[in-house]
Amino acid sequence: MKRSKRQLYWRRMVDEHAASGLTQVAFAAARGIPVKGLHRWRKRFRDEAEAASLPAVVEVVIGSMPAAPPPRDLRLALGGDLALVFDTATEPAYVADFVVALRERGAC
Repeated sequence: MKRSKRQLYWRRMVDEHAASGLTQVAFAAARGIPVKGLHRWRKRFRDEAEAASLPAVVEVVIGSMPAAPPPRDLRLALGGDLALVFDTATEPAYVADFVVALRERGAC
């Protein structure tokens, strides 16, 4: 049987099975066809239908990213009303050395 005729034959069997209300086993036995063949062709037709329903091309639009909020200054509260404010560009090592020096002098 040629491929196109075989496919048409199994399409008819799958459609008739769907309309019959029978299980695959009962339908295959009544028609004298292999149940594995019915199952395999049902799956093949279902997979083809699902693939056909998916878009062939998906448009991807690349836009600009929202701007990040500006960095906030580093604020060290020393107690009471006293606080030190460092610019975000200040080296972390400088801030750490500064805090160590304040502690050594008993300032905090």
